[in-house]
Amino acid sequence: MTILKLVVVICSQLYFVNSRSVTLSLQSHPNLLPPSSPLLPLCTAPGHFIHSPIKYNKYLQSLVSIAKSSSLESKIDAYLRAPSSASTTLLEEVTNLTSTAAQATTSTSLGLSIYEASMALGSYEPFCAMIQSAFSNSHNFNKSSDLELEVVCGGNAPPFKMSLSSLSITALEKICPISSFDAMQSHHDQHLIPGEVPFNSPHQYNSSGDITPPPPPLVILRGVIGSLAFREAFEFLLASRLKFVARGGLFVPSIPPPPTVKRVKSVVGYGARLDIKNVEYKSWEEDPAATSRESSLENSASKQNNDKDKDNDNDNDKDNNFSLPTSPSLPTLSNLKHISLQAASYINSSPDPLSTLQTLSQNLPSYASPLSALPLTPSIQTSARFNERSPFLSNWFGGGNTMVYVNGRQIDVGKSTFNMFELMDVIRQEEELIGEVKKLNLGQNQETKVLRAAINPSDFDANFDAAATTSTTTATTTTTATTTRIDVGRGGKHAVTYINDIEKESSYNSYSPSLNSLVEHYSSGMAQFMPPPPIKKNLYTFLVPLDIFNRGSDGFKGVEVAFRLLQSKVPVRIGILLVDSNSTADNKFEFSNSQNDTMSFDLTPANFHSPATNELVSGLFKFAVKNRKDVAGENMGVSGGVMGVQFLATINAIKGEGRMTIGQVLKSYSQVFSPAFTDLATSTITTDHLYKTHYLASLNFAITKNIPSRNPPIFVNGIPISMDALESTVSQVIQEEQYRLAVLVGNRKISDRTKSIYAKLLTGEGVYDRYHVLLSEGSLGGRYEEGLTGEEKFVVVEMEEVEVEVEVEVEVEVEMDATTQQQTLPPTPATTAIIAKLDLNTLNGAASLEAINNLVASSNTTIIMISVHHCGAKKHNKKPKSKMCGGPDQEQSISVNGRILPHDFAQLPVTVEDLRLLIKVVSSRAIKLTKILGSQDATKISLVSAFLGNQPAIERVVIENEFAALQKDGGLYFEYNTEWEEDQHDNNIVVAAVLDPLSEPAQRISPLLIFIRDTLKLRLHVLLAPKTEITDLNEIPIIKSYYRFVGADPTSPFAVFDDLPTNHVLTLRLDVPDSFAVSKKVAVEDTDSLRCESSNSCVDTTVEFELKNLIVQGRCYERSDSKVIVAPPNGLQLVLENNNATAVSDTVVMLNLGYYQMRSHPGLMSISMKNNSKGVDVFEEVDRKVFVRDYLGGMENFVVERKEGMEGVGVVSEVGGSGDGDDTIHVFSLCTGGLYERFLKIMMLSVSKRTSKPVKFWLLENYLSPSFKESAKMLAKELGFEVEFVTYKWPHWLRHQTELQRIIWGYKILFLDVLFPIDVKKVIYIDADQVLRADLVELWDMDLDGKAYAYTPFCSSREETLGYQFWKQGFWEEHLGDLNYHISALYVVDLEVFRRDKVGDILRATYMQLSANPESLANLDQDLPNFIQETVPIFSLPQDWLWCESWCSEESKGTAKTIDLCNNPLHKEPKLAMAKRVVDGDLFEENWVQLDDEVKMLELRSGIKVGVAELPSLTL
Repeated sequence: MTILKLVVVICSQLYFVNSRSVTLSLQSHPNLLPPSSPLLPLCTAPGHFIHSPIKYNKYLQSLVSIAKSSSLESKIDAYLRAPSSASTTLLEEVTNLTSTAAQATTSTSLGLSIYEASMALGSYEPFCAMIQSAFSNSHNFNKSSDLELEVVCGGNAPPFKMSLSSLSITALEKICPISSFDAMQSHHDQHLIPGEVPFNSPHQYNSSGDITPPPPPLVILRGVIGSLAFREAFEFLLASRLKFVARGGLFVPSIPPPPTVKRVKSVVGYGARLDIKNVEYKSWEEDPAATSRESSLENSASKQNNDKDKDNDNDNDKDNNFSLPTSPSLPTLSNLKHISLQAASYINSSPDPLSTLQTLSQNLPSYASPLSALPLTPSIQTSARFNERSPFLSNWFGGGNTMVYVNGRQIDVGKSTFNMFELMDVIRQEEELIGEVKKLNLGQNQETKVLRAAINPSDFDANFDAAATTSTTTATTTTTATTTRIDVGRGGKHAVTYINDIEKESSYNSYSPSLNSLVEHYSSGMAQFMPPPPIKKNLYTFLVPLDIFNRGSDGFKGVEVAFRLLQSKVPVRIGILLVDSNSTADNKFEFSNSQNDTMSFDLTPANFHSPATNELVSGLFKFAVKNRKDVAGENMGVSGGVMGVQFLATINAIKGEGRMTIGQVLKSYSQVFSPAFTDLATSTITTDHLYKTHYLASLNFAITKNIPSRNPPIFVNGIPISMDALESTVSQVIQEEQYRLAVLVGNRKISDRTKSIYAKLLTGEGVYDRYHVLLSEGSLGGRYEEGLTGEEKFVVVEMEEVEVEVEVEVEVEVEMDATTQQQTLPPTPATTAIIAKLDLNTLNGAASLEAINNLVASSNTTIIMISVHHCGAKKHNKKPKSKMCGGPDQEQSISVNGRILPHDFAQLPVTVEDLRLLIKVVSSRAIKLTKILGSQDATKISLVSAFLGNQPAIERVVIENEFAALQKDGGLYFEYNTEWEEDQHDNNIVVAAVLDPLSEPAQRISPLLIFIRDTLKLRLHVLLAPKTEITDLNEIPIIKSYYRFVGADPTSPFAVFDDLPTNHVLTLRLDVPDSFAVSKKVAVEDTDSLRCESSNSCVDTTVEFELKNLIVQGRCYERSDSKVIVAPPNGLQLVLENNNATAVSDTVVMLNLGYYQMRSHPGLMSISMKNNSKGVDVFEEVDRKVFVRDYLGGMENFVVERKEGMEGVGVVSEVGGSGDGDDTIHVFSLCTGGLYERFLKIMMLSVSKRTSKPVKFWLLENYLSPSFKESAKMLAKELGFEVEFVTYKWPHWLRHQTELQRIIWGYKILFLDVLFPIDVKKVIYIDADQVLRADLVELWDMDLDGKAYAYTPFCSSREETLGYQFWKQGFWEEHLGDLNYHISALYVVDLEVFRRDKVGDILRATYMQLSANPESLANLDQDLPNFIQETVPIFSLPQDWLWCESWCSEESKGTAKTIDLCNNPLHKEPKLAMAKRVVDGDLFEENWVQLDDEVKMLELRSGIKVGVAELPSLTL
């Protein structure tokens, strides 16, 4: 024992001295990004400004102007003529040009810093590549005179090219027919890059009131920015009246660059991780000494740690250089109890806490032992425990204890697909907001306050301007999405008919009884991708006002949407308010509550031809719902509420044929229920006075709540949603309500004991008693005046301009200039300003003006400033003089302080009540603005109010208030760049980070925090949130992980791992953004098992990955006839094409969220249905334009509609294309690591030798090495089979796995429906470590009895391992019952059945449910299909189809058709040794060594170099 310990110490020291280094880089595919060029910045830099049209055009003009005024234009032309003689300083000069133009374009120094940082990161090279792809022919310029002028007319006319000399308006008017001008604008938009606004965009009216000609065609100029030819064309177009856009391409010499010039580029924005590998089963040829050493290190880790940590602790107290010793060994769990607190203490004592945070988090395996020996700091421990209990830091709010905010906007740094380009884009957006505030010209002090108001909308009252405020601890979490509610709960007891009750009905007993399920769902981080959890509470109450006989009403659409949510197990309670438009219009009925007043109908057959009434339908419907239990008994458990809605649906479907008769209504009722039930219903409603009373109550309720009779909104928890915006808004509202409810639960405002959650939501601020269309605008953010400058003149219209006689007596308490009719500043400043743009020649326009008169006359609290503009026809055909009016079709409007009153002037005039409500809505903002602006000037208030109202809806957290509720002292809080002046706008972006110092997000974000602090110099607040106690290693997953993030230092686009201890086997994996499609390019060593064979064999390793494509992804949904989005068109085949109509990628739509994914390169792309697929016959044409122009990715969502007569027709049953037919056997496999790649080649060889039909292998490319792919192609050629590499990016919405082995398992089962082309009907999966002994044709031809897949049951014939058969005990024994548990090493998939039955979607949905528990799915790839056997049955293959020594007896080996090298729980035999032993003897035509040697001989003969881990010992 003593000798063993001595060996451990010596080996540990030797290994630590001989540390190794790993360098990793990510290169772009040569054809993905533009090549290196001294002119590259001229092509990429405009991409920074494309999001801001005004800045984009200004930047282009600056580039052209600065190049012209300097000598650079001539140097660029010289380079275009002779690239080889270009100045060595040209790139530097071009870079300076682009920076100078950026400085002239941006309004802040921060904006310039963001621009320069983004350029250094290469953020806009995809933008340049997109511009390049738009060029014709070679897509590049190769001559200095090359310009491309493309003309876009209107209609469906294709673009055409013209020369500059022949370009003129006259020429274009001859080419583009006048008749097409009307359609030009929409057609032009299809050819613009999002964010582009053409130069010379015409206005219908110019400043003098003259009408300009119709919009001319659109001209697209392409050329080399900075060249003389481009400048001349640009200046010519700018001086003309032609509408044009300018795009700068990249010059590429016609002569290929020399071999020394690399076309590939390093890409940044990803993370690299080296995980310490689980070596329970050795997956390489063993060095006995190494094995002993490894085992000894593990067994003696505890003592080593204790000994070393004592020394480290003593040294650290005296360490003037502030460095913590490292150790190659990992401490035991007992020593890790307070390591997070110890890390916080050490970081706090550092002179540079952020650098120390990065060092510790990214290298924790080396620092864990000495760190765990440091003493605890009491103040840090106290503060951490206090903060840990804060709701803000708890998991209840979805962030856990790692969050990053930019001006309150949360950045998700917790996901492995974190995209730093998104972070940079958010910072850019916030800087642009600063620039927009500066344009208000308010003065620096006021601008700062307005900026803070825009960033923190909670400064305004939650009741107004749709600023919704919810609270975590101090009412500081805000969202600009609406929480304006109408109290449609109180007073509706007998008026509203609820067809279901989640809380009371037994049919919902399977739902969770606790609101904690909602909190857990939200804290999982998947709430945005999954529907709300089924909870037995009335969490979401839908109220649908419905006039069933109103032909112009789409009210039933609301019922359809609610039912669809209910069917998805969203706990929706549905209430229906049956109204009668004729009765409720203008309050044309008298409410009666008489005990003797009953419904009086003549329901005899003689009167069946009479028109039916809403009152009759109401009575029948309410009777069915009231007797829901009796109805359920008659209709196989379907409740009366559901059947009642079916009755309404029947009437809704018939109503378009004309007014229904009594007989038709009763017939429909009998068909839905029964004749006997109909007789009972008619008898009851005509004798029971309550049915009459309740009907009248419904009408009265609609009037009391001011619910409009025509096109009423639906209400979700009181939130009004207009029917027009229903399909685009309801999901968002449900999502927001889910968050608000989770917050209320977290703050203990509601609980399982709350009597009525609905009533709770309809109480308090932001709740109105009556509905007004103004209040339903919250879902859209409201409409505000655009283009206000603060210089508007407040005038009253000159009535001599009006054709008709209108009496105008607008009395405002202002002084008027007698000559100009323009007001001067009033003696007392005004806080309310009305702008009215009315057609006073119409009755409604004149009546609206009268309402303004009456409002002013009755106002005694606020001085109102009025600006009335007549925007109709003028006397003597005078043209409008007011700039406030648009063209002849300009809609009428009235706004108060910039907020526009939503109103249909064609139907009704504006009333005084409308104006008063609008003033009430904006008054809070006016009061607030009065305080922060220090002025009551209505013009300024209108300007700022409109500006704030036009800001996009962005959810923010007021982080300063949250931090105020935490303990920041004690060493957990750090702040940087806080010395700033109140009026210094450039420092108004605040980044706040809350980090567990020993977490994956800390590894990822810590270098970026340094970048934010030192490069961007933003105000930065960092709060450490360490875990106060570690009880499980899963709480610190980075204890076995080294990490590097590439991108925080643009000058070093590599991941470098130095001083790695060599006693561990390491596995390399990348964390890349969702938009990246990456594969391995160069790897000399096995990156799955990086190790040192002996103490002196450690070598430095270099690995290169390649960015091959950018991902285009999104969601596709189907829209029904009623324009309601229903469900994804599962199996719809999509294709992605470039601008030359060449297919780039294809896929099928999943049922899960309608998700699809395709691979692309930068450029103008379009998504359409695949030719000759069934979807083309079923759905209307799809042509979705996609601009792939950056690394941000994003979701491309779109909707498809069925063709008439194609209702219910599926698209997944067909096989599209020609395909290979049944003669080819398709085999799928995957692996990672050099040893398993070696196994995979032997498996492929054995399959090709034994199979009598052609074979095609489909191999997952994601984790294969370059040398293997080369070898596989060679084997295919030599052995006569086919091989194709497939790939798929793990979707962002599907819970990710962190261990590489589990990731591989996920790919093995989760994406079978989308991995292969649609014409592949069947596939056989075979594990890489198998050897085939039989002909696969037998398996291929086997009848699966209609099942989607077939697996082999686990053997149970080896007695030694019976005790290890987990499937025969505990959970699995109970769950499976009489069913088999199957092994996933080999299976057959009938892809046609698999897709038709949506098995992939079922597997993914089940995976999402089970993987929420990290203890479940221990064997993911086989647990998942075995778990859902009741839903998706498995066809059990004969036992002979898979033999595994661990579970199968030696006697059964003789009939085995495949041999699998599965791990044996009795001993940890290395894989290679097992392969050589098991695949040997008389049962095999060639033993494993002979098969291995055959592969190696083929590789040597072909000149293929194999990795070190693959080299065999040839026995020739």
